[in-house]
Amino acid sequence: MKIRYFATLRDLSGVEEEEHHVQGTPSVEKVFSELRTKHPAMIGQKNVLFALNEKFADPETKVSDDDVLAIFPPVSGG
Repeated sequence: MKIRYFATLRDLSGVEEEEHHVQGTPSVEKVFSELRTKHPAMIGQKNVLFALNEKFADPETKVSDDDVLAIFPPVSGG
């Protein structure tokens, strides 16, 4: 699966995108948990937004190894 990081998450992970192998059909949240273990600087990140194959996705959405998961920090407005 291809992972794409945006804004501060790109800075915290140290990469813009990477490959991440998943087995079965884990949830988006499970994959994000694995990624936080791989990139400890992201451990404190909460309320992030996910897009799966260019469509916004809930944390419970199931993924497969051929998907593209984009991860965005929370958006604040003013």
